[in-house]
Amino acid sequence: MHSSLPSILVIAAAAGLASCQHRTVASRQAAYDSFDLPARKAANPSNVTVRISLGKQLMYIAEGDRYEDILLAAPVCVGAPGSPTPKGTYIVRAKDKNHRANTHGWAWNPATGAYRRSYRSTCPQGSVFTPTPMPYWIEFRSSAYGIHTGYVHPVPKSHGCIRMHKNIAPKAFELVRIGTPVIIADSHPWDATVGSTVPRPVDPSALPETPLKDCSPSIFSDHKPPVWHE
Repeated sequence: MHSSLPSILVIAAAAGLASCQHRTVASRQAAYDSFDLPARKAANPSNVTVRISLGKQLMYIAEGDRYEDILLAAPVCVGAPGSPTPKGTYIVRAKDKNHRANTHGWAWNPATGAYRRSYRSTCPQGSVFTPTPMPYWIEFRSSAYGIHTGYVHPVPKSHGCIRMHKNIAPKAFELVRIGTPVIIADSHPWDATVGSTVPRPVDPSALPETPLKDCSPSIFSDHKPPVWHE
């Protein structure tokens, strides 16, 4: 069942070759959008666990404790120092492919057509508030914390959630179910082995924000369908 794992990691390493530096915003966007990593389906979904390494900003989804049990190893973006991702052992509490944030998002002024970042509670009068999209939401600990699609930066930058690349998210979403353990720690034993081979996407810091896409239902379709490796 697990004989193909080394080839999966070779594929992952090859994918990292595409993560070179690009000079234009358009080419960097294209490189970021094309990032993807291989994954395998679980033989027994009840044995799956999610392990998050805060120090390495890596997510391991595995069907056991051995190297051969890894189904998906992927980069993530965790909480910034001022809004850290909580450490501990949790379970998946809820899943929602089309989830949006409860408190923050975009304020659109119909008179000017301008968008601005806003909280629901401070949305200017006369503006229309649309919550931030969090596709493929996998909730743990409470409704305030989840693993979801978002820009994967090379440094901790979220408000406490764990962000996945949009092409990784559908795979992680399918691999877990309600009750799947989520173990979040500063490090995991796989960091020094598997973790050293996992590529990261290009740094999205220079990429523009996209309020029109964020405010449209189409944002939830902006993901590659998962392709599974044997």
